[in-house]
Amino acid sequence: IFMSACLLGSFAYLFYYITDILLYPHSTVLPYSHLTVLMIEQLFEWILVVLLAYPAKRYLGWLVTSFHEEKIWKIIWIPPALFVFFSQYLVPENSDKIYVDKTNLLDITNDVIDTDDAFICNSRPRRFGKSITANMLSAYYSKGCDSAAMFEKLDIGKKPSFRKHLNKYNVIHFDVQWCMMDAKSAEQTVSYINRHLLDELRAEYPSIIPDNTETAYGAMSCINAACGDKFIVIIDEWDVLIREASSNLKVQDEYINFLRGMFKVTEPTKYIHLAYLTGILPIKKLKTQSALNNFEEYT
Repeated sequence: IFMSACLLGSFAYLFYYITDILLYPHSTVLPYSHLTVLMIEQLFEWILVVLLAYPAKRYLGWLVTSFHEEKIWKIIWIPPALFVFFSQYLVPENSDKIYVDKTNLLDITNDVIDTDDAFICNSRPRRFGKSITANMLSAYYSKGCDSAAMFEKLDIGKKPSFRKHLNKYNVIHFDVQWCMMDAKSAEQTVSYINRHLLDELRAEYPSIIPDNTETAYGAMSCINAACGDKFIVIIDEWDVLIREASSNLKVQDEYINFLRGMFKVTEPTKYIHLAYLTGILPIKKLKTQSALNNFEEYT
């Protein structure tokens, strides 16, 4: 009886899921607040409960009264078989086929490029799509990409700013979590990031950066002064060293100084078009606030 009840609940969820796909085949985000979406989902599920209550009662009653009869064992396999059939053939086999269009964010970042609001931090828990959003920004803005075909059919493709900013910028994008793993320790992470950024900038601008330049942000300043080039900086998991090395004051100070040099005071505004950081911890509750208080935080 318990398994049968679970099976009916599974059918209810499957019906809800299929209905959602039929109504929104491209997984378009509903233009409601989160609370409104939750209320609509709850209302729909209650309607399903009401609709399924009577057949569920009849089915379970018949199952109880007929449990000892041989015929029940000949047909009891039908509901599970139906569930497997529907779940295999009506629901997409893997979630990669379902895409939620978040490219409207690009229209917002397009508006703030080269303004005082061009410093953005996206603070959210894990599994909220922070990294894929950072990858989206890189694919859209980077000169190294040819992504018109990828974006033109999405929401951003309908915006007036679409072509103006598409693949027009020098993009620096790195994941601090990956850098720390490759550097082998938290103590080596900042120097690892700085060294690799500096090497790549020297390779791209071989005759511009002086030999005595020791920091990536110093190199970016030299590049801007020499040829006017600016950068979009995207840092994924920016707060890893704050979380993983919370008791190591030396690492904390070194990292905060790196962030301050990259983003703080007047000079970075000369060489940064846009800065976009993702992480778990909120900026305003950390001691990095003095280094990142020019960032607008979105949670």
